[in-house]
Amino acid sequence: MPARPSKSSQPKIDREEQQLEALELLAPLLAFLLASGLSDQDLQEGFSSALLRAKRATTDVEVVRMGSRMGSYHQRAEIIDRWLRNPTFVNKVGKPLDLPLHGKLSIATLVKLAGVKEPPRSILRMLAKLGNVAPLSNGKYRLVKRYMNYKSPGLLPFEPNARFIMDAISSATRGLGNPGANRELFWLNSEHNIPAPKTKEFLRYVHSRGVIFLHEINDWLDQYAVKLDSSVDRRKIRRLGMALFPYCSHV
Repeated sequence: MPARPSKSSQPKIDREEQQLEALELLAPLLAFLLASGLSDQDLQEGFSSALLRAKRATTDVEVVRMGSRMGSYHQRAEIIDRWLRNPTFVNKVGKPLDLPLHGKLSIATLVKLAGVKEPPRSILRMLAKLGNVAPLSNGKYRLVKRYMNYKSPGLLPFEPNARFIMDAISSATRGLGNPGANRELFWLNSEHNIPAPKTKEFLRYVHSRGVIFLHEINDWLDQYAVKLDSSVDRRKIRRLGMALFPYCSHV
């Protein structure tokens, strides 16, 4: 049976917000397909078939909501980034300090600095569930991932993955279906046909090199990052970033 979390275990999302999520996910893709020459009838029939296939699919992965809008989940990643980079939260050799939940130097302090409005205990629970932090016997918590990890066995967070899909579609289609998109977006890739046993080695390699590269990108972005408060004219601000993902399929 498909893994479907109970309604009681999911944050409440109103109908209008759900419709907006579906619109943002589907509109760029549909615009791309229409521009390729498909008719409305082609799209309607294809969508119906795809929806039917999706309903019949089975999976052992549970899709869960993190309780934040798709555009704000990145604040949680900033908690990890500050834990790694803020001199106050690292030791003399640059390693992240083990932190209590509350106190002057604590996870609660990081949550506040990152501008996250949710209770620190709720954030800690999420970070632990996704494998970013681990509890210690002395009551403190240790950062065990040097990046915001959204990968957990059997668990697929909705917001960051939905945002990634939208960003990937926007880059691949140069903003079709999104009037405000930058037409200079691009994507790069490298691929070859490789023996299947080499898959895990490739994934490990891409992951290790990718983390290093993304830290370099983040250093550049940090130089120009602005805090979104009431004094900022959001019309003059852009959300810039870069994503990295491997792929694997049958030949």
